Amino acid sequence: LGRSEQAIEVYDDVVARFGDAVEPALRAQVAGALVNKGFRLGELGRSEQEIEVYDDVVARFGDAAEPALRAQVARALVNKGITCGQLGRSEQEIEVYDDVVARFGDAAEPALRERVAGALVNKGITCGQLGRSLEAEAAYRRAIALDPQRVQPWNDLGNLLLDDTGDPVGAFAAYEEGLATASEGAAQAILHANCAYALALHGGDAALAREHLQRALAAGTGISAAGRLLLEALPCWGDPPDASWPRIFEQIGKAVVSGDPALWSDYLGDLQRLLCYVVAHGEGASLRRWMDEAQYPMRYAPLYHAIVAAIDGEDHLLRINPETRQPAARIYEGIARRSRLYARGGINWRAGHRTT
Repeated sequence: LGRSEQAIEVYDDVVARFGDAVEPALRAQVAGALVNKGFRLGELGRSEQEIEVYDDVVARFGDAAEPALRAQVARALVNKGITCGQLGRSEQEIEVYDDVVARFGDAAEPALRERVAGALVNKGITCGQLGRSLEAEAAYRRAIALDPQRVQPWNDLGNLLLDDTGDPVGAFAAYEEGLATASEGAAQAILHANCAYALALHGGDAALAREHLQRALAAGTGISAAGRLLLEALPCWGDPPDASWPRIFEQIGKAVVSGDPALWSDYLGDLQRLLCYVVAHGEGASLRRWMDEAQYPMRYAPLYHAIVAAIDGEDHLLRINPETRQPAARIYEGIARRSRLYARGGINWRAGHRTT
């Protein structure tokens, strides 16, 4: 009913009445009430109090042997980790996830194994954001070993290999493993899309890239308007090279003007993949001219200046106003990071490794 303050009072009443109970069923109810209280505090923006409640759960029940209590302790710790991440305390977040793994990594109960796998996925995401790719990869692979039917770690592992370690062959293999597991239409669409990006932008089989692209677009779910427009920009349609660049520019432009807010969150990585491809193939100046004609310097200044910085060098960002610099730097960083990864050589898809 949206009455969170009253809900918190009720949870407090549960703890006041039964907090010292020894009966397993009552102890489990107390633990559940505390975890729910923490969640409500988080919804109200009272994050520090939320964390204190989760710590109380661990202090009260952290050594308990009962499965129901162990599940609540794991739930409290995962929630605490997420909240630490939201507060920008990434190192503490990772420590909390490591605590989940240390406590419950060998558990046989399906519910606990699921919590551990979730903690590992979250750790992988945070380590990836911190540039700690080896730790992120290890976390994803352990999550997969614990729960091979879980689709997210396969997709996240593929994204890490494609965008952070420069291994499109390994990324494609991870996406395929995810597809072998995924039954949900949205998950399948995202994995097919990522397969298409890995193949089309890094010298893989163009016909296979088209097949994955078409399957992603045919899914009808999981990919928003901007994501679909970017997919249609992929260079796997059999166009002569001179004909493909205008189409790529036009599709990027359609995504930008679509007004889809997901472009700058869910599909920013896809946009950066395409822009890196354009710059790496020496077409950055052509894209810049196209953007000049479409008045991007005035209408979409952060994107425009990110492209100019990718062409002329990062120092370009120092010459623009601070309001534009910050979002431009965010877009530029993703382009530059991918450019560094793939500047070292080509991809030998048959052998499954990079050539230098």
